[in-house]
Amino acid sequence: MDWFILAAKAPNPFAAALMAIVFFLICAAIFFYFGVRSYLNRKKIGSIPTSKANAVAPGLVELTGIAKSIDSNLRSPIFGKECVWYRTTIERTLKGRRTSFWREFEYARKEHPQFLLEDDSGLILVDSTGAENKVSYQVYSETGPQEKLSESCKKYLDETLGNPESKSEKYHYSSFLPVSAEYMITERIIESGRQLYVMGTARMPNFQLPRGLASNFYIGRGDVDETFIIAESKEKTLGGNSIGILLGLGGAIGMVFALLYALVAGQALVSIILFLLMLSALAFVSLRLLKKSQSALH
Repeated sequence: MDWFILAAKAPNPFAAALMAIVFFLICAAIFFYFGVRSYLNRKKIGSIPTSKANAVAPGLVELTGIAKSIDSNLRSPIFGKECVWYRTTIERTLKGRRTSFWREFEYARKEHPQFLLEDDSGLILVDSTGAENKVSYQVYSETGPQEKLSESCKKYLDETLGNPESKSEKYHYSSFLPVSAEYMITERIIESGRQLYVMGTARMPNFQLPRGLASNFYIGRGDVDETFIIAESKEKTLGGNSIGILLGLGGAIGMVFALLYALVAGQALVSIILFLLMLSALAFVSLRLLKKSQSALH
């Protein structure tokens, strides 16, 4: 509290108070927004019953089952690990004025998004593109100068960064870098046999489904309701939303704190105006989220 009083008594107390009020309100608004979204997600997850693979209907559905690979011979492209899903990334050090940092070659990211989910009624296809993936991946990574990487990583670098369509971006990243710059090649996988929880939209495919599935639909991200979660269990998903709700409560407390600070700083009118504007914006966003949540349930 002493810091706030000092800020209010600064050479320009109005500016100091206004900056502090705006800062607290923005932070509080961000927390409050995520809190509302987490609350609505938790409510949505709790209201949708678990479906069977052979009985899904178009719309938002929830399933649990065992992850299976579409291709029994599927392996991750760099480290050759058996998996149902993988994502590979390549990063390289860039040197700033004082420090160096990692920059990803975004065009070099590769992903195998489709896998099967099996329950006691059969198999259904899941296309994880655009999903909020909360699964604990198996992660394999190598870091170092190109000449010290394993042969598989060197080969992958040559094949990926040597893509003619991407040469302009390649030179954009590398033309001003020292030869000794380091690479970080990372592979994240979901292994076969993992128990997974999926909440997404059952959709009619515009592609050929694999044979032997229990449903003519696949699970993906919806156009109306974009809720799409892949996690290890429903309980962990609800637990994550509980943390978000607590952040939302913290945001609400932060708004009150900002108002109290404004009163201490003698800027009550400014604070009240900003506070009302922020509440109006939050009410608008909350109603939009609520409307979207309700439309997904009908």
